[in-house]
Amino acid sequence: MGKMAHVEPNQPLRISKLALVEKCAPAGALPTVQDTGPDQERGTAIHAFLERALLGGENDPSLYLDSEAPAAVQDWCRAIDLPSARATAIGGASSWGTEVPLEAPAGALGIRGTADVVAWLPDTVRVTDWKTGDGWKEAPEDSLQVQAYGYAAARAAELTRVTVQTVPVRSNGGMMPLRAEFDQFDLSRIGARLRSITGRVAAARAALTAGSQLDYTVGPHCAWCRSLPYCEAQQ
Repeated sequence: MGKMAHVEPNQPLRISKLALVEKCAPAGALPTVQDTGPDQERGTAIHAFLERALLGGENDPSLYLDSEAPAAVQDWCRAIDLPSARATAIGGASSWGTEVPLEAPAGALGIRGTADVVAWLPDTVRVTDWKTGDGWKEAPEDSLQVQAYGYAAARAAELTRVTVQTVPVRSNGGMMPLRAEFDQFDLSRIGARLRSITGRVAAARAALTAGSQLDYTVGPHCAWCRSLPYCEAQQ
């Protein structure tokens, strides 16, 4: 088992965990096991490569390879069209950043996460979420994680409009951005959904502190819950 991390009562919710805790609020209250598998390690390595490449500005992928990364990961990175990646993530931007910390109030608890790329344009802000792997990827309209990144970025920039995009990075180098724009009405709807989630998680944390029974929801989402070893419903 990996390293255990406890959850403080007022600790903001990780944006990457929102989809899970919406299904089962106790997952936002219980301790978590912090470990990684091959897919996560590959994704982390490719994300790091893309960050180096965006910051470096050159078009030769070999300049940004990690010599200690597995050969398969290096081959994956070599296949990426860096001019296309830059145009997708930061094209038209007046300023931009990688690995940008985002935080926003959302009811009982705040939300917090790190966006892969945030680009500031004249009348909007664009958030990019790289997704590695050759399988199906969720569209922004269906991804609570990407919507929350957009919500937090819009709040930080004091804007009522945001562009979000999920960008699958395939093993053959292919990229097909899945993009959506959210206006003030969309952001209001997203905010209401986030407040509902944080309210339920705050209640679960209070119940755990008081020693009360937690209201678990068992389902397919349990397979990717890092609180599974501490879940009474799974004992």
